[in-house]
Amino acid sequence: MEKKLKKIVNFSEYKTNNIFESFLHNYDSKVNIKMRVADILPIENSGISDDYYSYALKSHFDFVISQSNYPLFAVEFDGKGHNDINDEKKDELCKKFDFPILRISDASWRSIQENNITLLQYICEIYFSYEWFKDEKEKGNFNHDEPFILEGMREIPHIDRKFPLAPGFTSTRNKMKEIFGRELGTSGMKFPSDSFFQFKNRNLTNDKFLTFIYVPENDEKGVFRHYQMKSIHLFDDLIHADFSYNLSLLKFEEVIDAYKKNPEDISKLKTEIVEEIDLLIQKLSLSNWSLIIGSSGEKDEVVEKLESIFQ
Repeated sequence: MEKKLKKIVNFSEYKTNNIFESFLHNYDSKVNIKMRVADILPIENSGISDDYYSYALKSHFDFVISQSNYPLFAVEFDGKGHNDINDEKKDELCKKFDFPILRISDASWRSIQENNITLLQYICEIYFSYEWFKDEKEKGNFNHDEPFILEGMREIPHIDRKFPLAPGFTSTRNKMKEIFGRELGTSGMKFPSDSFFQFKNRNLTNDKFLTFIYVPENDEKGVFRHYQMKSIHLFDDLIHADFSYNLSLLKFEEVIDAYKKNPEDISKLKTEIVEEIDLLIQKLSLSNWSLIIGSSGEKDEVVEKLESIFQ
């Protein structure tokens, strides 16, 4: 970090329901709305250009999460009204001052709300759970090489729900198993046959994560979606990939619900899905992306195409 971030003097605390206010109390944290960039980042005498300096004076973060009035990270909900050039300036300033920022779409906010937790709270729960996990590792309560996995967090005291950090993993995969699952032997039990691949772009100034989710319907057809997210240094790659995958699963749950109503509108021929993947490989220059995590279901031409990306 080039300079210490500023202490927040004038802030507007974000208020929602009692669950969220309880969450703030538990972590002694605040969610501050529309904080001016210049009130968070120490831009004075920092050497940034006049253009960036002027931008920092005029622009705001959507949300800034703070503890003891010191900023921890920002969250931006990218929707209508966002300007790509200005967004790049904000990202560059955050990189310069080593201030984490997460960018995410408004649609994902609604998906989390349907699971009785706002997206903002979900992000903060992961952040503070990981901080707790690191402290416990330093105390020797976990092995030094123990990974932090979202579905490994079974309970958080102030959330009345099991596996609160993996809402997509628990709810969506159960629906996948119910609708698309394959029977295991003669037991009548079903197992999900989905495949997912999580990539990170190595060449962009902003860390960008890409998720592919694919479920075969039968020998000829399947369901395929891809989702993107970007951030700067909020989590390490593995945690962010896990987080991005969970949000993608929640979005994919909407696809599954639509499939239950009208399968013909959702599924595609596997040959069409392969063609779609080929277009994405060219459009996104996937040769510049690295595989972070992935899992393959039963092999077919779609899975083979997805696996070929990182070979």
